[in-house]
Amino acid sequence: MTLRRPKGMKAYFKDIQGRADAGARFDYDFDQFYLCLMVGLDDGQLGLEADLEPAEFVKGYTAAYKPYAPVIAGLLVEAEIRRQGVPTSKEALQKEFSDLLDVDNAGTHLNEDGTKLLSRYAVRGFELIRDRIPEPRTLEDFLVAYHKQWGPTTEAQTAGPPPASKG
Repeated sequence: MTLRRPKGMKAYFKDIQGRADAGARFDYDFDQFYLCLMVGLDDGQLGLEADLEPAEFVKGYTAAYKPYAPVIAGLLVEAEIRRQGVPTSKEALQKEFSDLLDVDNAGTHLNEDGTKLLSRYAVRGFELIRDRIPEPRTLEDFLVAYHKQWGPTTEAQTAGPPPASKG
C-alpha cells in the first residue's frame, strides 16, 4: 500500500531538510508526513485527493514508525468513526474495521482504502499547518509553533479566568 504526500509539503519544509549547516532536521521525509497526518486525524476532516502528489511517496512506513502501525491504524479508524458518525454498535464498528484494515499487511495494517484515507488526512493536516505556521526556517522553530497549536493543554490553559474572590 502506497502513501502519497500532500502537494506543497516538500517545498514547505525545504529550509529544514535543505539545511547546509549541522542544524537539526527531520530524520525522514516521513516525519513531516506523520506530523501532518496527526493534525488531520485530530481535525477529523479529509483533504481533497486532488491535493495529493500523483507519485507514490513511500510504501508502508519507515522503520522507525513500523512498530506504531497498529496505533496509526486505530487512529484512522477512530477518525473515520467520528467523521462519518458511525454508531458505536458492535456490528457497525466491526464493519468499519473490516472496511479499512488488513491485518495481513504487516507494513501498515491498512488496506488500499485505508491507505488512501491516511494520505487524505495528511492533506488536511498539511492545510492546517500551512495556514497556521509560516514556512519554517528551522526545525526548532517549527516544533515550537506546532506544539503551541496542537500540543497538550493544561487545565490552566482551558479553565478560563480564576473565580473572583469573596474577600
